[in-house]
Amino acid sequence: MASAWTGEGTNSYFDNPVNWSSGVLPSSNGASAVFDRLASVEFRASGGASSLFIGQSTSFLLQGRTFSTSSTYINQKAFFTIDGGMASLGDVSLSGGITAKGAGTIVSAGSIQGEGSGVSILQFSNGAILSADSVSGVKSIQFLSGAVGDVGGLGLMQGQSLVVSGAGTSLGVSSLSNNGGQVSLSAGAQLNSTGYNAIGNLSVSGAGSQFIGEWLTDARSVSISDGGSLSVLGVDFSYGGQLTVSGPGSSLSSRHLTGSVDINISNGGSITAVETQNLGSLSISGGSSSYKSSSTTRIKDVFSLRDGASMSVQQLNLSGASSIQNAVLIANQIDNSGALEIRESSIAPRDKGGAFTNSGSLTGDFASEYQLNNFGHVSIEREDSMVFRRGGNYSIGYINVRGSMEFLEYFTNDGTIVLSGSLRANDLLTNQRTIEVSGTASIGGGDFYNNTSGSVAVLGQSRVNFLDDVVNDGTIAIALDSTAVFHGSYSGNGSITGTGTSVLLGDLRPGHSPGSQTFEGDVVFGDDFSYTVEIGGLTQGSEYDVIHVGGLLTLDGTLSISLLNGVSLKQGDTFEILTFGAIEGEFAAFQGLTFEGLSFETIWGANNLTLMVIPEPNAATLLLPGLAGVIAFGWRRRWKQS
Repeated sequence: MASAWTGEGTNSYFDNPVNWSSGVLPSSNGASAVFDRLASVEFRASGGASSLFIGQSTSFLLQGRTFSTSSTYINQKAFFTIDGGMASLGDVSLSGGITAKGAGTIVSAGSIQGEGSGVSILQFSNGAILSADSVSGVKSIQFLSGAVGDVGGLGLMQGQSLVVSGAGTSLGVSSLSNNGGQVSLSAGAQLNSTGYNAIGNLSVSGAGSQFIGEWLTDARSVSISDGGSLSVLGVDFSYGGQLTVSGPGSSLSSRHLTGSVDINISNGGSITAVETQNLGSLSISGGSSSYKSSSTTRIKDVFSLRDGASMSVQQLNLSGASSIQNAVLIANQIDNSGALEIRESSIAPRDKGGAFTNSGSLTGDFASEYQLNNFGHVSIEREDSMVFRRGGNYSIGYINVRGSMEFLEYFTNDGTIVLSGSLRANDLLTNQRTIEVSGTASIGGGDFYNNTSGSVAVLGQSRVNFLDDVVNDGTIAIALDSTAVFHGSYSGNGSITGTGTSVLLGDLRPGHSPGSQTFEGDVVFGDDFSYTVEIGGLTQGSEYDVIHVGGLLTLDGTLSISLLNGVSLKQGDTFEILTFGAIEGEFAAFQGLTFEGLSFETIWGANNLTLMVIPEPNAATLLLPGLAGVIAFGWRRRWKQS
């Protein structure tokens, strides 16, 4: 059975199956071709109609021909299939489907508008090409297997989707508006947008799959995986959302990355963003996974960098729970106001210098190239260590050191340190507030200065080793049954209080040339100890040195006398240089007891040692047989009688 339409300017209506194997549809005069309730319409002729309506459950096949119409209406469950040839559809109202396939298939349209609640489908595959002014409201849009699309504006609503898939498949749009729908690129497909895009939900997966565009706004869920890439001017997650970049070669490159977004980078994925602001959470894990930004990255919630991943930023601001483990962090500045733990990781500034500012809590085991500015809490467990290699370190907060803390340059404490481990500053450690020692601890690496407002408390049954030179102008309090050991020189005008024991193994120089030093407890002079008494006048504590020991003084080492420039002494001048509660032992040696024809006699009292200027023994007398030994024995007796 064959039918032909020959009328012009009229409507033709067919309610039976029609097979047109030949024949021509008129192309002018406003005629309409209406296909309603037809099971199948197969059209191979050339020509066109000004309006095409394909009714419900009808199939219309255009194969290898040219077709033109000013408007097209495709009802529910109706399909217009184009296989080869060219179709110009005008404005399209779509409740059914349009499928185009095959190389050389070219479809052009004005606007394509999905209508009603039906399942509207727009599918192009196998090299078919679509050129349209706009597409919106379509339930499912698919570009597959080398299809090509060029669309002005493309819009999706809730429950609608755009799929671009397959090597050689590409879609270009001037703008993309996705309000609750899903955009998916896969298997090497490309999507290019030249304008702003309200992206909503986006998935880019597979090697070679690429989205290139301008701003992506109103992003909700963006997933890049298995080698896919997203390269845009900016991504804005104004309403929060998720961003996932996973798999080797998967990447996001964006000049701007903003909004309270939760980001997950894993298994070799990467993000490069020039400017970032106020992110929600950020997790970077797995070897080769990376995050790079040339500006400040602020993370308000959870931050995790681990398992060989890396991060490089200008500045990193953390305010939530954060963890860096077995990873690499490069940032010129780190500001932490949350809870941060760092372990087995390399952290360093991009450029020379760099500051690590902590106003939250900091724990872990790491070495860094930063200076520390601590306004919060730092805690180092027994098996852990922290190293800061840059100078200018400062703390007004709280530091608890059970393990090891080291500063390769100088460090100033203006807060509280609780120490039961090792504290080192290789240049200078200055204490302006409080250090509490419990258990066994050490302070050293460089000189230690306890200034006038500084306090060191060695709590009960504790021991602290001062490994280098100490200048004490404040207070060091040593509790009963506790010990402070000074391995280097000790000087300053401060006091050592408490009933514990001070062990001095290096030089003792009271005050600041000269001065007075008080020990309330016991004192032990070691065998390498040297007490250098500076004498520049007759006033104790200001013109010559004195040591006051409230408990037991155990003697050893060397007593040295040093006369300051310009001092003039005479016979009979006395200098009380030691007071003590009790005494044991003796000095092993002494230096500087003779000068300018005079000498110092040591006079031991029950609780003090005084030097008196006397004439120097005559050298000729000392040469008389046996007399020199007697006089020398007399000197030794004076020391032993102490």
